[in-house]
Amino acid sequence: MGSQTSTSEQDSDFSSELCFLEFHPRGAAIGTKDSVSGSCHPLTPPQEFVCPISLQIMSDPVIISSGQTYERVCIEKWFEEGHDTCPKTQQKLTHLVVTPNYCVKGLITSWCERYSFPLPRAPSPMPSPITSSVVAFSECVTEKAYLPHSDSTPLSSCEVATIGSPRFVPDGVIKRLGMQNGFPVSHRTSGSVMNTLNDYAKVLCRSPKPSFRCEQLKAVEDIRRLCRDNSDTRIYIGDAGLIPALVHFLNVAFRFDDDDAMEISCLALLNVAINNCRNKAEIVNVGAVSLLLKILGSEAPLSVREAAIAVFLTVSCLDENKPTLGSSGVIPHLISHLDSGTARGVKDALTTLFNLSIFPGNHACLLKEGMIQKINKLLTLGDLELTEKCITILHNLMLLEETHRVIAETDGCLSVLADVFDTGTPKEKDLIVGIFLTLSKAGADYTRLMLNEGVIPSLVMLSVNGTMRGREKAQKLLQHFREQRQKDTVLHDVVEVLCSSKSSKAEDLLGKSAKALLRKKTGTGLSLAIFRKSKSFSFPRC
Repeated sequence: MGSQTSTSEQDSDFSSELCFLEFHPRGAAIGTKDSVSGSCHPLTPPQEFVCPISLQIMSDPVIISSGQTYERVCIEKWFEEGHDTCPKTQQKLTHLVVTPNYCVKGLITSWCERYSFPLPRAPSPMPSPITSSVVAFSECVTEKAYLPHSDSTPLSSCEVATIGSPRFVPDGVIKRLGMQNGFPVSHRTSGSVMNTLNDYAKVLCRSPKPSFRCEQLKAVEDIRRLCRDNSDTRIYIGDAGLIPALVHFLNVAFRFDDDDAMEISCLALLNVAINNCRNKAEIVNVGAVSLLLKILGSEAPLSVREAAIAVFLTVSCLDENKPTLGSSGVIPHLISHLDSGTARGVKDALTTLFNLSIFPGNHACLLKEGMIQKINKLLTLGDLELTEKCITILHNLMLLEETHRVIAETDGCLSVLADVFDTGTPKEKDLIVGIFLTLSKAGADYTRLMLNEGVIPSLVMLSVNGTMRGREKAQKLLQHFREQRQKDTVLHDVVEVLCSSKSSKAEDLLGKSAKALLRKKTGTGLSLAIFRKSKSFSFPRC
């Protein structure tokens, strides 16, 4: 099977190759022990189900730009360490965006259920390169103690519970918390780490008195700094119950219109959630979404509102959060921000909208709130950083039939798409030809609109020099245009004959499209419309 550059095509071909594996697993080589039941399975999982990094069955497989599939946690850890190549092929990646591989995930689930194999769990994060030790985890602040309180609940009512649970506390976390580097990792030192985290939580849940404000701001800033570029720290700060405490403090800051506290709290939540799916889910589960929406709808400074958008950006990366966020009411705020935000804020808002557009259930809301009109406006600005995201969102929305009509009715939308199709990147051209192909299948009227934009020269070039995916779609679209032009030519000839015959029953013999042509009294035919845009090179007739 030939190599392909398209992720979706690789996924499809990979699916067909794995159909045999689902019902014919490989013979036993090494017993795999279920960590829960302790039973040994005489089956070796198919190699295609195993992450090349962790060597375990994947629980959340994702595809990277090289076409390889990895466990999400493992590949994100790889990227976080500064790598920009594929771990397996060493190919330099064009981008670091990962796409969920639902095909492989479904096959893994079916295979496990069929052969009573334990369903895979996400691998534990790799320990810090510095020596780690199993330690007692005590006096941890529970999640219940730091859930956001209502306005009537006194802030001093937070309680601290004690639980015992073994945890790995990396040495790097201890150093970042200001411990003495000379101390070995011990029960005493690790206990100090957790005590420090617990102290942060207690500080954030104190009464909102001016005397406590500086100490609380320092605690939030410490949390933000500790999580900025250390994944281990994010894990243990999440375990210590600091996410509910941060949301609680953000709620207090909003009630008292404390702009500095709101901004730094949002930035802390942002850093806590980076590359940590559990923390992303926790931020949504403890009620941060409604609070962040209040900030977006308030008269808070632009920097505060854009910090809130940054939180939405990172939590929207988690697939489980996309339906919740899409139905929360954040989409209108994000679309509105595209007109008023800074360059950074606009990019964050657009990327969040891109993440939400991946879930089909959000398409109707995006369309209703004027997403296509905003995309059209952004594309006319010619900002290269935003163009690909805009085209991708539009491509995702093509699943909705209403999108076809809105594109056709939006003034200049097809024209600007044709311009990007002429000059865009290979990925942008692949996306746009997909949009054009979907439109062409929606009806002859859409086909004529595209022909009027003079897209055939660019299609011919793409069919010769494009990616495999682009060439295939361009050839299909050119073939469709040929067939449509032949139909229109025959129809035009019939109209001319009937017009010359001056028959009173002429229109009764025509279909709807022919009547329209007759009323317009077209004299040159649609075959000339494709040359409306001037091109600097010749191309084959289609």
